[in-house]
Order: sequence, then C-alpha cells, then structure tokens
Amino acid sequence: MEIQFLKESNLSMRSLIIWFTFLLLLCFLIIAMPHKFYLVGIVLFGLSFLLVLNHWLKLNVASILVLSILYSAPLEIMYWKIGFALRPIILVTLLGFYFVVLKYLLEGLRAHIKTKRLFILCYLLICTFLLSYFGALEPIRSIRVTILYITLFMLLFLIIQLIKEKKEFKVYLKHYMIIGVLLSLYGILQFLGWTFGFDFYGLLLSKFRSNMYNIFMLSTLGTQVFRINSFFTDCNNFAAFLNTVFPLFLAGNLYYFSIRKSKQFWIYFLGAFIVGITLILTFSRSGWMGLLAGVSVVMWDKRKQIFKAKNLRAIVLTILLLLLLIIPFYNYLSYSIEYRLVEKVSSKIHFFVMKAAWDMFLSNPITGVGIGNFGAYYGRYINPGFDYYNPHSTYLAILSETGILGFIVHMAIYLFVLKQILCFKRKTKGYESEVLGTGLLAGFVALMVANIFYQNYTFQFFFVFLGLGFVSGLVAEQKD
Repeated sequence: MEIQFLKESNLSMRSLIIWFTFLLLLCFLIIAMPHKFYLVGIVLFGLSFLLVLNHWLKLNVASILVLSILYSAPLEIMYWKIGFALRPIILVTLLGFYFVVLKYLLEGLRAHIKTKRLFILCYLLICTFLLSYFGALEPIRSIRVTILYITLFMLLFLIIQLIKEKKEFKVYLKHYMIIGVLLSLYGILQFLGWTFGFDFYGLLLSKFRSNMYNIFMLSTLGTQVFRINSFFTDCNNFAAFLNTVFPLFLAGNLYYFSIRKSKQFWIYFLGAFIVGITLILTFSRSGWMGLLAGVSVVMWDKRKQIFKAKNLRAIVLTILLLLLLIIPFYNYLSYSIEYRLVEKVSSKIHFFVMKAAWDMFLSNPITGVGIGNFGAYYGRYINPGFDYYNPHSTYLAILSETGILGFIVHMAIYLFVLKQILCFKRKTKGYESEVLGTGLLAGFVALMVANIFYQNYTFQFFFVFLGLGFVSGLVAEQKD
C-alpha cells in the first residue's frame, strides 16, 4: 500500500515539474512573440519538449495529453483571432484526437457502454442545432457555433477515453486543484499589483490585453474596484472555474479534520482560503451564487460531522482565524460587495436581455431562433444596433437559441454527468467519497447554479469539468 502511494506521489511530482517547466517556457516565448501564428510554433515546441521528457521520465502519451488538457484549458485569455478564437487547448484537443483515432485504427475502438450513450446524446444535440438553422437569421453564426461544439465534444471524448484507472483519476484531480491554486495566486498578485501600482498584466499578458472583454474596474461612488480575472478573459468565467475547485479543498479540509490529520488539514485549509478569497475578489455575482450553493452542498453532506459538540471549539477557532485574515480588507470588501449587490445599472440590462431571451423562446419554442443567433435576433428585432449581447443565463440561452428540443438534450447530458458523480460517491469510501465525491458533487451544483445568471457552457474549462465528472462514475466501477 505504501509502495503504491509512493508511486502515485512520484508520478504527481514528476508531472508537476514537467508542467511548471512547460508553463515557464510558454510564458517566455509568448512575451517575445512577434506574430499571431507563433502560437502554433509555441505549442509544437512545448509538446516536443514534453515528448523528450516523456522518454526520460517514462510518462505515457495518455498522461501527457490529459495533463496538457488540464493545464491549458484555463488559459482562456491566450488566444489569437484568426476568424475564431484559437487557443492552446484547441490545438491540444486536435492533436490528442488525432492520436486517439490512430490508436483506435490500430487497436480497434473500445468504449464503455455509458460513453456510447453519452455520445448518442451529443449526436442528438448536433441534430437539434441543425434543426435550429431553419429559424436562424445568420446561418454562418450557427455553423461556427456548431463547429465549436464539435471541438468541445472531442475534448470531452479525449478525457473520457484517456483516463482509465482510478489511481490516475485521483492524481489528475490533485493537479486540477493545484491549477486552481496557481491561478488564484496569480490573481492575488494582480490584485496586489493594482493596489501597489505594479502592472502584472504587463508582466505576462500584455500581448493579450485586448482579449479582455469584461469590465474590470467598477466605479463605486468615486472608489475603483479591481476584479480578478487571472488567465481568463472574463472574471465571471474565472469565478465559475473556481467554483469547481473550492469544494474539493473545503471537503478535504473537513475530512482531514475529522480523522485528525493536522498536516493535510492545514494544506487543504490554505488551499480553500486562497481559492475562496480569490473567488470573492472576482466580484462576480453569479460566482458568489455558485459559491453559496457549493458550500451548502458540502455543509449538508458533512452536517453530522460539523455539528458534533466535540468539534465546536475547533469550528469557532477556524472562524476566528478567517476573521483575522479578512479584517485588514474588511472596509474594502464590505463596501465593494455591498455595491455589487445593490447596483442596478448592469442588473437592469441583464434582466432586460434575459426577458428578451424568454420572448425569443416563446416566438419559436420548438427549435429556437438558431444556435449562436441570440445576438443577431436581439440586434434586429429587440434593440437595433446592439447585436453583441448574450442572455446572461445558460438556460435561457439554450432555450432561446435551440428551443425545447435543444434544452432537453442539454439537460440530459448534464444530468448524465451528475448521475456519474453520484455513482462515484456511492461506490467509493474514505478519501475518495468524502473528499473527491463530495467535492465533485458540490462543484457540479455550484457550476450549474452560477450559470443561472451567466453563461460559460461553451468554454473549454466547463467541458473539462464535465469530462472529469463523467469519468468518475466509470472508474468507480473498478475493483480496488
């Protein structure tokens, strides 16, 4: 048992060293980048570098591809506009899919029956998109969004087919948590840089400054508020990503407290604090809703453990420690959070476009106004000249663009993933169930709640999490 643990730890450490070196190399090359197509060279060089390390450290290609996906998916801000947003994760997905197809041509396709059912649903979703073309004002937009979905399904397929073993799955989830901490630390550096006058954007991301399309500075009665976005184009997307990471740390924190392992407890406590404070500093209202939902799921799952009389003193001390850490920023946080909750300008716009989405659905309830055509319809019939708006709600976006048919298939896919997560939690025990199972479940609920008042369901990090959630149910069926 101890030997197996050491092997897993060595795999994790080797992978972390590889990817830390790779990211440093990537950032160095990006700073000196002379041309937008230099991205292709960067990724190819990086993958070549990884293959050399693979030969040296004996990591298999599947591990390299999974880690490539995990570490590149959150680099949302790093894209080049060449008719569409070309991101490193897209190149990794295409390369990985090419590798998997070649492998299956040589060895034959082997997929779990649940995987086959999932991709039947994906096929049906594409069919609903094709049906929505008939009501589309701009079919070209529909075609582009359909192609985007195909790449997202390829990404989902890669994760499901490349992760086969439970022990590998556990290591990859640890990497997922490490990524959340690293991105949060960079976000905190952004906040401190803004506070003390140092430009951390210019340090690494000056080439991509134009890719930021959200408002990062809010005027609150003369006071400026900085919103953390880290490596994401949008603070709300970053908050949604952190909503899938924070519950894993929180569940781990409570689990190690219950079994009295202080070292692991403080590691997970520190991770939860870093990710949690960063999530708050995104000032994303949808992210805060997701955070509340995720914490509620964890608290409900651990209710018997939390409210034991013998744990009361430790809980009080933990709360006091958190207060001591937050007090220096209390005035800034309380003022800024209050403003975000009560300001009405953006809220009125959001509710207006959400109502517009509902009206679009009612106008064509079966197939919608066309996938990717919300903006075109809005700009022509509802608010002429403003065709760049989105509904600020995943569920209304799906309803308005693909109708009830597309909505049913979307929900079927999400519920299938939820069922797999519940299967993992039910069939495992100890750390796997109490930390990973609870964390995945709470992260899923948090992500779905956050998407009530925002939409990031077409971004790669969203599908990476869906893939991890789906895989959890497959590996849970394996015998230890």
